[in-house]
Amino acid sequence: MPKISLTDFHRQRFSPIFEQIERACQQTGVEFYLVGAVARDISMALHGLENPRVTRDLDLAVLVPTEADYQRLKDTLLAQENFAEVRAMPFTLKYAGLTDVDLLPFGGLELNSEVLLNRGEGVARLAVTGFAEVYQHGTQLVTLDEQFTFRVCDLPGMVLLKLIAYDDRPESRGKDLSDISFILKHYLDIAEPELYEQHADLLENVVSLEQTAARILGRHIRPLLEPSLPLRTRVTGILDKAIAEGPAGTVIRQLQAAQYRNDPLDTVLHLVQSLRQGLDDTPTTEIP
Repeated sequence: MPKISLTDFHRQRFSPIFEQIERACQQTGVEFYLVGAVARDISMALHGLENPRVTRDLDLAVLVPTEADYQRLKDTLLAQENFAEVRAMPFTLKYAGLTDVDLLPFGGLELNSEVLLNRGEGVARLAVTGFAEVYQHGTQLVTLDEQFTFRVCDLPGMVLLKLIAYDDRPESRGKDLSDISFILKHYLDIAEPELYEQHADLLENVVSLEQTAARILGRHIRPLLEPSLPLRTRVTGILDKAIAEGPAGTVIRQLQAAQYRNDPLDTVLHLVQSLRQGLDDTPTTEIP
């Protein structure tokens, strides 16, 4: 099981939050996994990489079958003195007046991939497309500071969720494309150890190692899509649209601006095409 020090990648301030969340989830019998920027940072740090975009927030995908289970978890956290509710943000608690902790429910409350919470002032909506599939096939157990062992969204799962989050609100989710760009930029460092054993077929017609790594990333995402045809249709549709729009499209331009400023737009387009191709590949060796 991989281990990591929160201090080593400058996230030690999350340790007391983790301690209280772990205790509350044990008390209520709720399972969860880390998503969002902290999960991104942990998964990158496992490969010796650090994303320069630092976050002050924490995102948890919490597995709850009913709204009552979700409310019980929130009430347990609120009973601990360092958590407070955030006005007009029913899925968020604030820790110590500083850190927003998003509790993103899935696993029973969904209706057409949305969670609806009834509140006196109306219905709160949250899109959770892909959360269940990532929980099943896109997490890894990580030990933090020899103290906590949590499920953490892995990088393929992160790319999947960020593609969907961007597609839901492209006008305000450009940071998701920035994170995808960062992962694409560094995925060769992550995939190279398994390239020759598990993806040797890609060496027959290598265009560039960066494109090969993007295609391997697509292959790593593929198992997350297999249980759900609607999810696969959604993700392939997002990529197909970006490819169809070409170098002048918003997705390609934002990916380039984040990590590929010294490369032509066509280079970024080819990476996205390779990522998309990987979703359709059938590797000769089973990917773990």
